[in-house]
Amino acid sequence: LKAATADGKKIDADGMRAIQSDSRNEFASVLVPYLNRLPASSSKQTRAARALFDGWYYTTPDKSAAAAYFYEVWKYICKDAFIGKLPSSVEVDGGDQWFAAATTLLPNASSFWWNGNRDALLAKALDQAADELTSKQGSNVHQWEWGALHKLTPTNQTLGTGGPWFVKWLVNGNTVPVAGGSAVVDATGFDIEKGFAVDEVPSMRMLVDLSNLDTSTWVNLTGASGHVDDPHYLDQLPLWRTFRT
Repeated sequence: LKAATADGKKIDADGMRAIQSDSRNEFASVLVPYLNRLPASSSKQTRAARALFDGWYYTTPDKSAAAAYFYEVWKYICKDAFIGKLPSSVEVDGGDQWFAAATTLLPNASSFWWNGNRDALLAKALDQAADELTSKQGSNVHQWEWGALHKLTPTNQTLGTGGPWFVKWLVNGNTVPVAGGSAVVDATGFDIEKGFAVDEVPSMRMLVDLSNLDTSTWVNLTGASGHVDDPHYLDQLPLWRTFRT
């Protein structure tokens, strides 16, 4: 924003579209340096996976191998540091609250939350994540994809959740990979205890061009019709997921 408005410049509609599609995870810029300072793993696969962080700008497009590995590592950190120590009534969803907690705790290498040894817990998470992604998506780390884990199923909020299977099939959309994540501008949230399936999204995006209101655009998550047999029931989803309007 500072760069875009420097020297009296103004943000146009295309600039706002770029802001809306920002998938950078700022917490990754905090955690990854700690991961990169760890001694090299004895696992060749973990070493190859950790190399994905080299030059990564902490963005999370659906095709990103680095994002897929980062979130799997974060999942295991949450399990070992928080979920295993807190009562089941505390929801550890892996979002902004837990980014803040980990940011505060990371400088203390011997914290109780790290089981007294931060680097050992982080190294274990690197190995666990590499093993799981290899099992799910194959041994070539460069072919891993965040969107293969992070998927959205457009779901009708009535019959799509509680109806018989054939009604759910009729009213719900096909599952699609998406970018973003919890607590980023491209806010496609999930509950890390349940996995990376998307459970909240921006249901509509709008770009208002104040210099020419008639060029303003918007897009719904699904479509303009509520009738399942109408061609406009889900036709805006491909535009929505690729930040078009």
